Amino acid sequence: MKLGLKNALPGANSKDIFKKIAGFANRHEFLTLFLLFLILVAYVGFLWYRYAYDYRWSEARKQEYVSSKNELNDFNKAKFDKVLGDINARNEAYQKNMEGAKDIFRLKQ
Repeated sequence: MKLGLKNALPGANSKDIFKKIAGFANRHEFLTLFLLFLILVAYVGFLWYRYAYDYRWSEARKQEYVSSKNELNDFNKAKFDKVLGDINARNEAYQKNMEGAKDIFRLKQ
């Protein structure tokens, strides 16, 4: 079964309808742009509300999110202690080098 404009509106030509719509949009340019703007603002507002305030996750989606975060947060205590030791060693080396430096501004007199 073929559905077309001829079946929906008998006696109407599809090119003629397009010309009428385009002519109306051309004559009422401000109104057309204002309606498009309102439709766009309403759609963006709907999306903003939906994603900011009306979010809902299923229990399966929540569990998937929690498990993915647990996999990413694998804490390696040995590596952490090694990095902390390196930081402390650098800090001590920095302090040691500063004690033997000359006072070029003669602040200590």
